Amino acid sequence: MEQSNQKLEFDKDYFDLSKIEDYGEKVDKTYVADSDEARWFYDTREKLYYLVKLLSERLNEDFQIVYREKPNGQRGPSLIGFKNYVLVGFAPKEFNIGDDLFMKIEFSNIKSKPVFRINIDLNFRKESSPFQKRRDEIFTNHNTEWEINSEFPDNWDDLLEVLGKPISDLKSVYKSYIKTRQSNAMKLDIIELPLNQILYGPPGTGKTFRLQDKYFDKFTVSESKLSREQYIENAVADLTWWQTFAVALYDLGLSSSTEILNHEIVKAKERQSSAKSIKPILWSRLQAHTVLDCPNVNVKTRSEPQLFFKNDTSKWRVDDALLTEAYPEALEILDKIKNFQPEEGKIIKNYEFVTFHQSFSYEDFVEGIKPKMEEQSTDLEYEIQDGIFKRIALKAKADPENDYAIFIDEINRGNVSAIFGELITLIEKDKRLGEPNALEVKLPYSRTSFGVPANLYIFGTMNTADRSVEALDTALRRRFAFEEVMPKPELFEELEVAGISIQELLKKINQRIEALLDRDHTIGHSYFYKVKEAEHKEAALKSVFKDNIIPLLQEYFYGDYSSIGLVLGEGFVRVEQPENSTRFAKVEGLGTEIEVAPRVELLPINEAFDINEALQNLMQDA
Repeated sequence: MEQSNQKLEFDKDYFDLSKIEDYGEKVDKTYVADSDEARWFYDTREKLYYLVKLLSERLNEDFQIVYREKPNGQRGPSLIGFKNYVLVGFAPKEFNIGDDLFMKIEFSNIKSKPVFRINIDLNFRKESSPFQKRRDEIFTNHNTEWEINSEFPDNWDDLLEVLGKPISDLKSVYKSYIKTRQSNAMKLDIIELPLNQILYGPPGTGKTFRLQDKYFDKFTVSESKLSREQYIENAVADLTWWQTFAVALYDLGLSSSTEILNHEIVKAKERQSSAKSIKPILWSRLQAHTVLDCPNVNVKTRSEPQLFFKNDTSKWRVDDALLTEAYPEALEILDKIKNFQPEEGKIIKNYEFVTFHQSFSYEDFVEGIKPKMEEQSTDLEYEIQDGIFKRIALKAKADPENDYAIFIDEINRGNVSAIFGELITLIEKDKRLGEPNALEVKLPYSRTSFGVPANLYIFGTMNTADRSVEALDTALRRRFAFEEVMPKPELFEELEVAGISIQELLKKINQRIEALLDRDHTIGHSYFYKVKEAEHKEAALKSVFKDNIIPLLQEYFYGDYSSIGLVLGEGFVRVEQPENSTRFAKVEGLGTEIEVAPRVELLPINEAFDINEALQNLMQDA
């Protein structure tokens, strides 16, 4: 792409290079969060993000930030100290594969001889990156650096002039690496998906919608494309074991246990099980669901429904009348399997969707002991039940020709390390089943071996306003590709309400939030879609402020209405000056001349609220 000749306007101060030497003196020394050096690091990192934005505008390229690091790290056996660099990783939007490979800008070697460097790199902790083995070669061959001295640029204009061509050239090299990973050179949107990926960004940026819009269809298949074997596996996937045996016996009639085990429906269910042998499962389920008056079964504890019968020769049958009453779906399932005629327009979902929350556990995700309450029974029993991840993993293992996925919304709301448990290691690409370094573990409850199949993808979304990417467990971070999803005001370029551009409105709000907080707490664009689609746009926009924007700002600023006023303007808040008549109690040694701060309140957004005037005030700078 050609460089833009448009004159850029800068709304952030330039790097504070005068303090780089002070920071260098603290490198490899004990990290102190509340220190000038920590503040310099975060300020410098934020300005690197801004530099990426400026380069996007100058080169007419949509760069996205994909990698960042915090200021502290392990600098010795028992030392958490300041790092010797400040960096940002980014990539062109159409070629973004997360932190598997990215372009990088950094202040490096700060301790001894500071340099400003650009190159191509990857998350060095991430063993699953397809470029991991070539990291040193890629890093060395495409590294350009400038010494931080009196000749180094001291303003944005000069720095952009220096970086323009090198970044443009680096971008071309980066794209060439990504193109080699494409499965079809004619399309840019089919770059090999990371097996494990997290979309992260502020609230309302459409992370969950993007999962649905971009990825769901990749993990669906038309029923007409299924083989008969795949069709059967899909039909029995959600059946319990007693239901599976009931369908098989309804088809077989009087049968031995061996004949039941060899039935195609039971075999399909077995392929989706982690059990070493299902023979014990067969015996336990048949006897537990045997009719009470069967003289050949002595198990005292029975479960509903009771519909199996065992004769004197140890052969089993299912009572057709009882089956029709208790589980009529069995007849329909068997009929569809016997008369295999897939529906042309029917779609099979090869994915699961789950939302993490604070009480979500390993037992919900992998497996655990859960209460089992049978109908018409007063006894409380317990059984080991597979969690949502284990179920989809077993489906994927049984169907290696198709890809499967689990989508985890709000992944950072759960205790991820505890929920994943030993899966943290198993989800790595080279540790998957069938890979060179494949691993299996013995699960704690079922005591069965379990591994993660290579055709199971894991996608998550993360709200950065709840918890930053850096707060996630390091072991988790290095096993996932992270893709940032930020607000897109440009989606509303042509939308105006009361003469105000919604694009500029959203930009203005977020610029002020970034100045007071950071980019992780900005306002997403998705809240404004209802305005775009509404017939009465002013009323819709008023509703967006009342129901979405103001509650978010109250959460962001912990009820500090002064800060909210600085973001939204005086059209949304009321300032009450303190009364001069207030008299305080006398305390020896304390003065009574105390300045009381003004009281700031939110104006109620009701029918009388003038949204037009409020917007005009919001768009005006102090």
